[in-house]
Amino acid sequence: MSQSKSDKKASRKTKSENKPGMATGWVRMALIIFVLALYGNTTNYQYTLDDDIFYLKHNSVQKGVSGLSEFFSYGSMEKFDGTLGEQPYRPVTLLSFAIEKDLFNNKAASSHFINILLYILVLQVLLSLMLRLFPRINPMLSAAVVLLFAAHPIHTEVVASVKSRDELLAGLFGLMAWLYALPKPKEEFVSIKSLSTGLFFFGLAIFSKESAVAFILVIPLSYYMLVSSNLNSTLKNGAGFFAIGILFVILRMNVIGHAETISNTEVHENILKNTQGLGEATATRMEILFHYIKLLVVPWPLSWDYSFNQIPIMNWTDVIPWISFLLYTGLLISAFYYFKKKPILSFAIFFFFITLSPTSNILFINLSTLGERFLFIPSLGFILALVFLLSELFKLDTSNFSGPGKKMFRNIILALLVIYSGLSFSRSSDWKSNLTLFESGVKNSPNSSRAHYSLATEYARQADASADVKSRREYLSKAISHFNTSLDIWPKNVMSLYNLANTQCAVNDTSGALINYKKAVNINPSHLGVLNNIGGVYMSRSQPDSALLYLKEGYEYNQKDINLIANIALVSYFSKDYSQAIDFANKAIALDPKNKKSYNVLIDSYTALGQTEQANRFRKARDTNFR
Repeated sequence: MSQSKSDKKASRKTKSENKPGMATGWVRMALIIFVLALYGNTTNYQYTLDDDIFYLKHNSVQKGVSGLSEFFSYGSMEKFDGTLGEQPYRPVTLLSFAIEKDLFNNKAASSHFINILLYILVLQVLLSLMLRLFPRINPMLSAAVVLLFAAHPIHTEVVASVKSRDELLAGLFGLMAWLYALPKPKEEFVSIKSLSTGLFFFGLAIFSKESAVAFILVIPLSYYMLVSSNLNSTLKNGAGFFAIGILFVILRMNVIGHAETISNTEVHENILKNTQGLGEATATRMEILFHYIKLLVVPWPLSWDYSFNQIPIMNWTDVIPWISFLLYTGLLISAFYYFKKKPILSFAIFFFFITLSPTSNILFINLSTLGERFLFIPSLGFILALVFLLSELFKLDTSNFSGPGKKMFRNIILALLVIYSGLSFSRSSDWKSNLTLFESGVKNSPNSSRAHYSLATEYARQADASADVKSRREYLSKAISHFNTSLDIWPKNVMSLYNLANTQCAVNDTSGALINYKKAVNINPSHLGVLNNIGGVYMSRSQPDSALLYLKEGYEYNQKDINLIANIALVSYFSKDYSQAIDFANKAIALDPKNKKSYNVLIDSYTALGQTEQANRFRKARDTNFR
């Protein structure tokens, strides 16, 4: 599958002996059938995991296309949970969900089907791209690359998770930009029209997900290494992509760069938040990089989560960072060494490095220690190198797909397709629901605090939804067990402490709940949910003074939390501090004129003080507001 530099220019001027249109027609049909067979069943799946963030509970998206201006003028999480500062900026992805909302009104089957269609489009464009990049190589080798890419299990998350629409869109538009930035068969240069179209698609890619920025380097590098070694043409064609990248950065900074930066990345989400010193930070990064290659070579078992402490902190006294360092160093040296001798192999390695770099935690710490979705586009580099090396090993004549090792090559490709397909089909079933996903997560990432926390939270939700007393009790017992396991792994996991205490309250273990609530508030003194619930537990024990102590602590941190203020008013009434009860009830009503509980506090407090006229005034106001 090699291509010398002298062949490149000639390949654009002479008619290829291969006829890709006829030879790959069946491949295009096979890809459609193949993807439907692997992922068609996902149309029966529910929404899972992070689908709320960019779609189901995103306030702007739920407005439909009418929310268009907000997609571009706010960070992509701000209208979900109020996040400020550093966050994703993916307006095209939000727009796709908004269009879907208008058309299908949050139907999971439609969302999953759209993901399948997008994956099919990615594969069709990828096949066209391979044929454009390698016109003198037999189309069957390009087909082998695309089929292996289609079947690789590492892609199951991207197809089966609705949220991963951002990866699909960025990949689709990025590949289309790449395709249009290459000269057509028998043409030496890229036309202005074609290049302009490529620039347009690159803009869509980078506004779908930031990691598409990698195509700024990938596209000109592929042109220089695989098409034409003319540096001036390469730089000229690449300048437009660089300019759009700069424009994106400016727009992104305009939207979110001036807001107060709030880091939402917790230690139990990204292990790098817990490293101490340069040694641990660099060694752990190399360990993460090792796992990326491991997942490409041996894609099993797979998990939605690899956070603390599934991938543990490493130091340079450990073996894995050194293995990873030597592996990546060897790959990089090989890429430079074979730059001219074997440009396809060299390019495949460079492609993997470049496309993985935005999400690998090397340049900056992101929201995840490691994610399978981050390998969606980088996996193409691995598969391209794999097919190249197999063709070299079996001494294939790549121009006409012949040679003594052809049968063995074909059998290995078929075997990999069968293995990959089986693993993908099996893995995709984990994404049926949050329950199946989180159960598989605990099984495949047993040392992850977040995996156990998420499963425990889902068990608690199942308990709330269950009408059967026995089932409810079993779900609550499982929830408590996994919350405890989560805390065994990471004792400072505030959300596990908080939700464990909530679950203990549900089984009437208020003593245990108080212990865990107080542990949580010691770690995060401003957690209003914890402070509010401590107040509730003390009130259930008829200890209003203790309840007020914690509720007022919460008020010091946030003087606009309506539930907290209303609860202070209510507890003050039970403490017979009627003046304070009236004060806070009025504050609650000023924030929320429909707060019925606070009207009742005012009526009862004024009645207790013997101020009947005032009590009647608020009784009338309450009755007027709540007819």
